[in-house]
Parts: sequence; C-alpha cells; structure tokens
Amino acid sequence: FLDFLPDGRLVCAWFGGRIEGASDISIYGSILDGGVWSAASQLTDDPARSEQNPVIFAQDGALHLFNTAQPHGNQDECLLRQRPLLIDGGQMQTGAARTVDVPLGSFIRGRIVLRDDGAWMMPLFRCISRPGRRWTGSHDTAALAVSRDAGASWSVTEVPDSTGSVHMTIVPLGGSRMAA
Repeated sequence: FLDFLPDGRLVCAWFGGRIEGASDISIYGSILDGGVWSAASQLTDDPARSEQNPVIFAQDGALHLFNTAQPHGNQDECLLRQRPLLIDGGQMQTGAARTVDVPLGSFIRGRIVLRDDGAWMMPLFRCISRPGRRWTGSHDTAALAVSRDAGASWSVTEVPDSTGSVHMTIVPLGGSRMAA
C-alpha cells in the first residue's frame, strides 16, 4: 500500500514473513521523509493468523490501519481488523485492534473512499466456500462495505454477477458518481 499522509509525506505499508498465508506474516510500514525512508516498523503481530493486505485511511485527523487476518490457508475464515495508526516523527505504531463487523472471509486491498455524505466506502472481496467443501477461490465475489458512523459499523452489499472479480478499486468521477 502506498499513499500520501495528510502532512504530504509518503507512507508505505506491506506484509512480510516466511510465506504468504503463514502465521508469521505481519504488517510493516515506513515513511518517506526528506527523501529517506524510515526504518520499517512492525505494526501487527498475531501469532495465530497471517496478517495481510494493509490499507491506511486518513479521516478527521486520525489514521486507521485496516488489514486482513486469516488462519493458515483458510481465507474463508479471514477476519478484517481496524486499529489506530500513530506516527511519531518517522516511527509508526498501532493501537489496539478491533474486528470489523463484516462477514468472515472478507478481504480488502483497495483504498477506502469518502462519499459526499461522509460515509466511508470500502471495497471487499468475499472468499466463498461451497457447502461441504474446502475454500479454493473458485467462487469469490466482490462486495462493498459502507460505514455511516466513522467505521463503528458497516453494511455490506454484494456486487451481482461478480464471481471471480476481486480486488476492486473505487474511482471517484466527480460529484456522487463513482466507478469500480
């Protein structure tokens, strides 16, 4: 994830560890300040879940880190987490995580977009397993989560006929028009 902070500095967040999906995968971040990247800060550390797909969202003077957290190889059991992101100089740290109230198996990757009415719009993809079968990715779909209360609660709307369409990005087109 790469974006500008409200103060104009560039922030980068990524996940790393032994192998994608393993429980030693954590989120890291760094800030570009004066042409120099800060030392990487480890922002998450759940020894039971692979923490992936960081998304940073700045709103009302606060920074939020969202990320996925899945047990090894079970994307359909993924939790979505949100935590405050704090920056002191060039160092980053996070506050306590809370689980976002979206269905299990919801993944993020694209930026959260602020709607004209102040609602937060978060693109999701849903890891859907078939009844009685292990998740394979063959039935994943796109969805949109919307929060009208600054991330305290979310409603999820599935995108019709979106099987196989994942990693949606919302593109504001001006006014209330958007594309995905």
